[in-house]
Formats: sequence, C-alpha cells, structure tokens
Amino acid sequence: MNISSEAKSLNRTIRAAVVTLTLPVILTACASTGTIYGPADEPGEVGYTERQLSDNRYRVTFMGDHDATVADVQDYALLRAAQVTVYEDYDYFQVASRSTTPITDSTPSATGAVAYRTPEASQTSCGLLGCQTYRDSTTIVYDERLPRSEESYTTSLEFVMLSSNSNDETVYNAREVINQLQ
Repeated sequence: MNISSEAKSLNRTIRAAVVTLTLPVILTACASTGTIYGPADEPGEVGYTERQLSDNRYRVTFMGDHDATVADVQDYALLRAAQVTVYEDYDYFQVASRSTTPITDSTPSATGAVAYRTPEASQTSCGLLGCQTYRDSTTIVYDERLPRSEESYTTSLEFVMLSSNSNDETVYNAREVINQLQ
C-alpha cells in the first residue's frame, strides 16, 4: 500500500466518523422542533391523553407546545378522536363538547442587567496647599429578572362514537378525518 492509498483510506475513515457522529445530532435537532403528534408521557405534558367515560363515550385532550397554533391542537385532538373511534370498531363520532384553553407559562428569563452612568459631577476640595477640582461619574447597575412568557394551547374533546351517520352536520366520518389530518 502506498502513501496515496493510505491517505485515501484515512480520508474515508474520517468522513465516516464525522457522519456517524453528526447524524444523530442533526436528527435530534430536527425531531425536537415543533409539536409532535403522539401520546403524552404524563398528563399535562405535550401530546394526547384519552379517557373512556362510558361504552361509546371518550374524552381526548391534546396539549401543544409553544410552537403549536390553536388550529394545530384542535386538529390533533380531532385526529385522536377519529383514531379511537376506528380502534373501537365504530365508523362515526359526534363531538359532544369542545374546549380550547390557552396556557401562559411565565418564567423569568436570564438576568437582564440594566446599567447606566450618572452625569459627571464636579467636586472641589480645598486644603492648605490650594483647591483641587475633579469630576466623578458612577455606574449604577440594576440586576433584574425580565419576565418571559410563552403561550401554548390545550384542547379537550368529549365525543360519542356511532355506528351510522344520522346525516347530522356535527357527525364526523372517522376514516375521512384520519385521511385529512394524518
């Protein structure tokens, strides 16, 4: 093996190592932006939760992160209602109640230090050898935490699953909703 082929082999190894090390970082960064549709790990976290209220009645709640719009969380809640309907072997569902609530998370941001200099003041001091005048300005710093607020939304749907459509405009075809929103 000559020096040229050793250099090419080393170059390929370095490129493979760079791709291997950076690809997970890039994929993680892409996956962590925006609201992702999926089950919430715990109630009150981003994602959906559901609760069966009776044989054919459920409540679905979807909580979005601060990047999700009102329409996003409403669509995700509707999508989950449609999925539950199909899973439970029904074809249609009717929304009995719906509520969307904004959630404002106000947390202090990093320190917001405010500094300013006072105007120069002259002071004269006289002693045995004469008078001396000097100017003095001081810097005053206020260290405050500035409020930062982020708004997110949560939508809760209570719905009844139906086997047939009664030609009511408030009844959704579950499979059509899934096809439109997925």
